[in-house]
Amino acid sequence: MTLRKNAENEKLVALLENLELPDMRMPARQRRLRESLLASSCFAKPDLSTRKKTSGGINKMKPQVWKFSAVAAVVMVFLALGVYLAFFAAPRAVAGLVLQVNPAVNLTLDERNNVIDAEGLDEQGELLLAELDVTGKGV
Repeated sequence: MTLRKNAENEKLVALLENLELPDMRMPARQRRLRESLLASSCFAKPDLSTRKKTSGGINKMKPQVWKFSAVAAVVMVFLALGVYLAFFAAPRAVAGLVLQVNPAVNLTLDERNNVIDAEGLDEQGELLLAELDVTGKGV
């Protein structure tokens, strides 16, 4: 450990050097405890290059696995979005069509020109729609 040049820290250095550490049976823990106590603002950073690097886990994955995982995640997101839009999104009305031949009928259409809603505008239109089910059918 190297001390930064500051005369006020001599007392702290003496206390830390003579510090009684708890009785530990693992010397690695004792060394780490001493290093962490001595690594304060008045000391330079200790050399921790002797620490054993942990192996395993997500850091050991190869770059090809990362690329495959990223592509698979993007594909799954787009697939989930497509399924949601295809099956669970409510149809939006984008057009209205009024037929006034003899019976007057108002049809509401979606973006695929399928009938979302049908409404009779007079008595004959209501009677016609009572007999026919046009919702979900193309124009």
